[in-house]
Amino acid sequence: MATADTARTQNRLLLACVVLLFLTVISDLVTLGMAPDGTAYAGIALRLASGEGSFWYPPSFVAGTSFHDHPPLGLYLQSLMFGLLGDHFWVENLYSALMLLCTVGVLHRVCDELGIGDASWYVVLLFLIFPVVAFVYTNNFLEITMNTFALLALWGAVRATRVRFVPACLAASLSGVAVLLAVLTKGPVGLWPLAVMPLYLMICPDRWDLRMWLVAVMPTLVLLLALVVLMWAPASSAAIGRYLDGQLLATFAGLREAEFGRYHVLVKLLTNLSGPVLYSAVLILSVRAGWRWPDRKVWWLLAVALCVSLPLMVSPRQYSHYLAPSLPVYALAMAVYCQGAVSILMAKLAASRPARVVLGISPIVAGSALLVAAVLKFGSVSDDQKEISFVRSVSGELERGSELGTCPGFRNLRVRMYLFRSLNIRLVDDVERPWVLCHVPDPALGQLVVEGEVNLYQHGRSFQD
Repeated sequence: MATADTARTQNRLLLACVVLLFLTVISDLVTLGMAPDGTAYAGIALRLASGEGSFWYPPSFVAGTSFHDHPPLGLYLQSLMFGLLGDHFWVENLYSALMLLCTVGVLHRVCDELGIGDASWYVVLLFLIFPVVAFVYTNNFLEITMNTFALLALWGAVRATRVRFVPACLAASLSGVAVLLAVLTKGPVGLWPLAVMPLYLMICPDRWDLRMWLVAVMPTLVLLLALVVLMWAPASSAAIGRYLDGQLLATFAGLREAEFGRYHVLVKLLTNLSGPVLYSAVLILSVRAGWRWPDRKVWWLLAVALCVSLPLMVSPRQYSHYLAPSLPVYALAMAVYCQGAVSILMAKLAASRPARVVLGISPIVAGSALLVAAVLKFGSVSDDQKEISFVRSVSGELERGSELGTCPGFRNLRVRMYLFRSLNIRLVDDVERPWVLCHVPDPALGQLVVEGEVNLYQHGRSFQD
């Protein structure tokens, strides 16, 4: 009976934490307003769904070019949803919600393989505490898709350490395929699962096992074989070359703008970890589980997490959402360390009838709050009200799919991306166009049609006229 009560308590806690996770992001998932990157990705996916470009040459928000700032898989997968559901503001947000649900589902399976299935709810709880998580999953960053593939690769790698040789080879091969999908979504940052099995064999086993080392290199071999095929095909080879030249090499050559300093990612990592670490310390103290030296499994997972986050400091361009792939692994490491405390808490909750009743109704209450929040907020503008209002005000004047000129120095990235996402309008640096955008008033550009933070002029003329 106690075991059945404990199992029901675990399931209720997991459900409650999942609903709570979605409750933290729902207000942004049902409203308008998104970071420029996510807006651009949604616009590209929508254009792909409408037949523009191709898988390796997606359309860009820059007129006359294709998009090669990132690999195309994440954009293509989102385009499938646009193709299925049509052009609505909530399509990219629904895609983000589905990716979040997939991430949680794979995390749960990873917990089972690590032997902490009873603590999977605690992993989800820690995951939602990370501030970056809500930011990433409500702004349509490519990390939301890459996380699912990378965690699937982690699942395959962890499973390969637990089963016999032949099933281990299959699991490791699956891990390699998942790494390939992660790389085709976000680039080299998706390579980190390749370190999972070698680190395990260096930290965890008590003896040398040649067969396990053979299994450990299989994900890398699968990935290399797939990359050889891609580099052999002309279309994919050329697209990958453009990505390497225009993004990676240009970044390290200092040709792409860097907004933050070298240690921005480190500061953000410590900030994000502080909450879950404090929460775990409170849990251990509250149930009097006692402190212990981390076992080898904890050190292994910490080593994997550091393999994900620390190499980011090499890049001159650093942003907080780059941390998203490492945070689930840190949550897993903390959950493994706190497993004893979690078990004590579970036993106390399962033995308390009032606690079981509260846990039974909490998912219903949280789910009701989730539904109410979604209905009340649906379609409202949460961020970028001025930019979205401007795009709405000019939508009746401008032809969809057209090109607008801009005056020199126009740098309003949010307006640029909203015009591309909503109206398929691209901006070009040319004041001779019939319609011109400018951030400062200038009668020489023609008739002022819309005035505000950004000004829209008709019948543009040169500044010299």
